[in-house]
Amino acid sequence: MEKESVMLARAFMEKIINFCYVCLCDEKEYRAFVLHPIYKHYHNVASIQREDEINFNDLEGDARKRKEKQERLKEIPVVNEALEIFSESKQTLNWTNKKLYERIEIIEKSKNYLTYFSP
Repeated sequence: MEKESVMLARAFMEKIINFCYVCLCDEKEYRAFVLHPIYKHYHNVASIQREDEINFNDLEGDARKRKEKQERLKEIPVVNEALEIFSESKQTLNWTNKKLYERIEIIEKSKNYLTYFSP
């Protein structure tokens, strides 16, 4: 149980740090944060998901359908914007290149930091 608590606590702390960092970062970094879930969805559409019914008699047809769905997503402007920021071929990019400790340093150095958290 202790390991699970530490994992949950770390995830919670990282969410809080990301929230604070996003409040302080520049517009480009903020836009990447907002568009990252769209980029991830685009790539997940082409993957077989657990809830998908797999037609073992037509695996190529299933793959083609997922690829077609992915291509239809590219008709949506915000999806194209997300793919321009991230990648159409790489599916495991993070929303920021800054390491967690770098985000913490930016939060600590910000004069605006206190305005978000002071009474």
